Amino acid sequence: MQLKTAMTEVSPIVQNLIVNLEVFYMFPKTFNVDPSHGKAVSDAAPEVGFLAPNVGTFILTAKKGTANFLWQHDLEVDFHSEILKFDKTIDINGIQFYSATISVEEQETGPEQITVSVLFSVEPADDDEGHRIFYKRQSDSDYNVWANDAKKFELHEPALGIAA
Repeated sequence: MQLKTAMTEVSPIVQNLIVNLEVFYMFPKTFNVDPSHGKAVSDAAPEVGFLAPNVGTFILTAKKGTANFLWQHDLEVDFHSEILKFDKTIDINGIQFYSATISVEEQETGPEQITVSVLFSVEPADDDEGHRIFYKRQSDSDYNVWANDAKKFELHEPALGIAA
C-alpha cells in the first residue's frame, strides 16, 4: 500500500520514464535496423495524417505529403514546412510502419539539404496510447523517438486543399 502511494506522488516523472522505456522495449529492433532491410508490405501510399503534440503535423499521401514541425537548431527553435515523401509501408520485427523522407536544411545559413528518414507506426502501440514517430538524420547512427503520442486521422481532402 505504501509503495502505491509513493508511486502516485512521483507519478509525472515516473510515468514519463515508464513511457520512454515502454517505447524502447516495444520496438527493440527499430533502433538498430535499417528500414531498407524491413520487409516491404505495400508501395501504396496511405491517405492519412498524424498530429503529434509538441512536434507538428504530418500528412502522408500519394500526391503531395507535407511535414509541418518544430525543430531545434542549437538554442534556436524553428518551424519547418517541408515536403514529406512517402516511400513504402514496411514491416520491422512484426510491426508495420509507414516509411517516408523529408529534406531539410543542414544549417540555417546554407542551402545544403540533408535527408531525414521518418517512420510512422501504422497502429498505436496500445489501445490507450498514441502512434509512434521515429526519425533518423544522415548523421545519426540510429533512430530517435520523435513522438510517442501521435494521433492518426483520415484525410478530409477539401479541408486540406488536396484537390483531385
